[in-house]
Order: sequence, then C-alpha cells, then structure tokens
Amino acid sequence: MRESHESPIPGPVELSLQSPTFSFVGLRKLSPTYAWRFLPKNRGRRRKPPVNAFQILSLPVAIPLLSAYLRFYGTLKKPRAEVTDMANRDIIVMGASKGGVEAFSKLASLLPADFPGAVFIVQHSSPEFRSRLHEILSHKGRLPAIQPQDGDRIRPGVIHVAPRDRHLLVKTDHVETPFGPHENRSRSAAAFHTTRVVAVLLTGYLDDGVSGLSAVKRCGGFTIVQDPREADAPDMPENAIRHVAVDHVLSLEAIASRLSDIVREPAPDPIPVPEEIMEKIKVSEHEVPNIERMNRIGEVTPFTCPDCGGAMWNAKNEPVPRLVCHTGHSFTVKAYLEGQAKVIENSLWAAIRFMNERIKTLKDLVEMEQGKGALVTPGIYEERLRELDYHMRIIRKFIVSGGLSGTDAQREDARE
Repeated sequence: MRESHESPIPGPVELSLQSPTFSFVGLRKLSPTYAWRFLPKNRGRRRKPPVNAFQILSLPVAIPLLSAYLRFYGTLKKPRAEVTDMANRDIIVMGASKGGVEAFSKLASLLPADFPGAVFIVQHSSPEFRSRLHEILSHKGRLPAIQPQDGDRIRPGVIHVAPRDRHLLVKTDHVETPFGPHENRSRSAAAFHTTRVVAVLLTGYLDDGVSGLSAVKRCGGFTIVQDPREADAPDMPENAIRHVAVDHVLSLEAIASRLSDIVREPAPDPIPVPEEIMEKIKVSEHEVPNIERMNRIGEVTPFTCPDCGGAMWNAKNEPVPRLVCHTGHSFTVKAYLEGQAKVIENSLWAAIRFMNERIKTLKDLVEMEQGKGALVTPGIYEERLRELDYHMRIIRKFIVSGGLSGTDAQREDARE
C-alpha cells in the first residue's frame, strides 16, 4: 500500500498582512482543492477533484486576498507617472498698488475662458474702503473672480482677490484670509507650491512686491514684471528688475499671452524651501512669536515698528533690506520710511490739536479770572498765546507741504 506523503490537515492560517505566514502557501492551504485531498475517502488519490459550488464561492475571498498581498509587496506597483499626474505651473500670484485696478482689468480681459490656472490677486489699497475689484474683474474678463473666505479650496480657472485688509495666504489646497499685519502674500504660495508658482508684479509705488518676487524665485518659481515704461507707477517694477533676476519684463498683452502658454507647461521638480522663508510665514500666520525664532530670521535692530512700537529685525537673504517685528509687521526700508512718516504726521496733528486746545483754555482762563475781578497780568498770557499760535502755524505748514512723503512721485500726486 502506497504511503501518502501529504502533510496533516493544516490548522488555521494567520491572515495578518504583517505575518510571514501570509504567503502563497498560506493562500493555497485556504483553498477547497487543497483541503479535498485530506478527506478520509480521498487520501492517497492524486486525481484533480471536481470543481464544486464551494470552490466557486471561495473565489471572491481568495482573489481580493491575493490582490492585497501583491499590492503590499510591490508586485503590482505602478510607475510614479501613472499614479500621479505631473503638475503644471498653474498657481499664478499677482501684485500691484497704484494703477493696479486698470492693469488687472486689462489682464482679466485678455485671459482666455479656458485658462486652467488658479489666479491670486493682491491690490494694495486703503482698508477703509470696501473692495469691489472681484466684481470689476468678473465684468471685464471671461474668468469668474471671487473674494475667497477663510478655508475655501483653491479653484482652478478662478481669480481669487484678497479681501480688504486681510492676508491672502495660499496653502496646499486651500486659502486662508486672516486679519493681521500687512505682510507679503506671494511668500506663502512659493513655500507651499514652489516650482508651480508664477509671480507677476505690476504697477506700483515703492518696493513692497520685491521680497515676494524674490521668495518665488528662490523656491524655483517663474517671475514676470510689467514693463516700467507702460506702468502707471514704475517704482515697483523698476525695483524688482534692479534687485531680482526676473525671467521676463513684458507688456500687459505679452504677459497675458505668456501666462496662457506657461500655465500648460509641466513644472520642474519641487525644491526644498529655505528655512528663513518658512519662519517668516510662521510669523505672518500669527504663531506665538519668540526671540529665538526672530533671531533665526535676522539680526535685531535699534528701530521700532511704526505700527505697534515693537523691536524690529533685519531679515536675512532679502533682495532689498527688510525689517520685521515679532508681531508680524514687515517693511522694506522705503515702506518703513513711509510708516514713520505717517506716525510723525499723526503725532504732529495731535500736537496741533493740543496746542489749539491750550490756546482756548488760556483764553477762557483769562476771561474767567477777569470776570471774578482778579488781578491778571494779560501780558504774560498774551505772550504765551502768540508763541503757541506761531509754532502751531509752523507745524501745520510743514505737514501740508508734503515734506514727509517718501517718494518724489507721491509728492507730485499730493501737489496735483
């Protein structure tokens, strides 16, 4: 009698995917074909058992288990290009100040209706006025324009306009619009999207947009600047060209054409984000500041913030000197001078107000004392009144002369 070389009927098979017993052998021992050989009447028989209903019903269990095994151990691993689509340069950030409404309107009218990129616009303006820029751009162009709310998802083919007096921080898949100190908005897009970002700097005063343009460039993004010769205020484009190795200097028509092309081009591989850029973003996001963090951003200076009076640090690796305070306010040197000018002007107007009130109080005092029949020496008070009036007029004349304005262009606008 021929002896059977089959092993005894196997016990339960461990199904944990982390277990070494989960193998093809284990799967085979789960099959009804294998178990059929150990029935008492079939021991020693080598013929293939017939296919039965139990074996057919076991297929929905065996196939997913086999698929899971192969997937976890890499047999069915697909090439990366098949799993994740290659990203394009489809994050477009634009900034402007004086003349920006007209420039943005023209660009919006030139972009095609099938433009696939997500556009983010920051227009520097007074916080006292409600912004209707998104309504203007929707009317002028083919793309819808919105004012996103905090937490809204990024929408391709849509123009996202920064709300009045808020940040517009571009994150991985959504935007954040917190209240807070004025701070560069392009930097967050550069940090979270690196080589996908295209930064466009348009007309404006001073050099506020230069640091954001530099951050985009350092993170591998693409940079475009409006031709200063056609800009309403050429200061910002000229400063950008002077301090950053921009990729293109173009007219508005050429910018629209280039954007329509580049937004469909594959972006280069992402690159590491410089540490100080991430630290500056943390400050702008209002994380609790500390001196150690600020010391990583730059060196402390003897200057104070014109907005809050806090100490200021000179930021490292900036194309133009930039001062940052630990509450999040940020200024280039020219913007800092403008901030100082506003503080001085407000202080001088306050001095004029107090001097006016002092004059009125002195006059009332003299009249009150004379009404009571007190002996008042009018000469002393009259001399004080004349001095106050003289100095008050000097201060007022200095303020209205525009001597505190930071740029020649702004002085010309003030005279007009």
